[in-house]
Amino acid sequence: MLGNEVTAMGCRTLVLEDGRAVLHCSTTETVFGPIWKDEDEATAFVLWLRDTYNSDPRRETASSLEHLRHQFLHACTESVDAPSE
Repeated sequence: MLGNEVTAMGCRTLVLEDGRAVLHCSTTETVFGPIWKDEDEATAFVLWLRDTYNSDPRRETASSLEHLRHQFLHACTESVDAPSE
């Protein structure tokens, strides 16, 4: 793993050698949740979760994180596909 970026108190992203990223709890020293495309996507998810649901990913179950990931990716697709005014 190459680096870590603080994304929320105690929640960091760890970048894997191939550029993908995972979430890491620096309090318990555990990795959790899905593997992300890259650090930017993982960080954007943590910030989206905070802003949309006022939640920390460490509070969510594994199945909840998968469901939230789907919502997040769908929201990102909608914002990219939205016509500009």
